[in-house]
Amino acid sequence: MGARHVSYGAEPPHYDAVGECLLHALAVTAGPLWNDELADAWARAYGAVADLMKQGAALAAKAS
Repeated sequence: MGARHVSYGAEPPHYDAVGECLLHALAVTAGPLWNDELADAWARAYGAVADLMKQGAALAAKAS
């Protein structure tokens, strides 16, 4: 997925911005159900996915 995002023009700093927006959207949607435990779990999950996508993007960039 990260390799594909290279063709969209995604760069490493974009993943951080998307993560911030995602966490904010989740917090707003969850409302009073949102708590520190959920925020941490979602941040870790998104961070893991973003890290893998950045690795895939880096590999794709080296291959081209």
